[in-house]
Amino acid sequence: DAETLDRLGIDPANGTVLYGPPGNGKTFICEATANELDAVVLKVKGSDILSKYVSEPEQNIDRLFAAARERAPCIVAFDEIDVFLKSRGEDDTSPGHDKMVGEFLAQT
Repeated sequence: DAETLDRLGIDPANGTVLYGPPGNGKTFICEATANELDAVVLKVKGSDILSKYVSEPEQNIDRLFAAARERAPCIVAFDEIDVFLKSRGEDDTSPGHDKMVGEFLAQT
């Protein structure tokens, strides 16, 4: 609980990653948690972020997190996040991809 975290000097987590194969209940956990917290769930597919236009993926990420802040408390549930969130600087990524990942990290 919040009192215990405060007493121990621990900041509460800003987010949680749920990982697993399709159908194991990740979305259900997001929805159940949102219900308990009386929060909104924004469901986002990895493909919703991507675009063929330069800088549009970063703008999509910015708009998404702005919408989440406006609707707070809010849970953002990403489906297939691996579609767009790869390691920066790898041989198969572009500078645009690295900017997109940087924007995602800055928002989280």
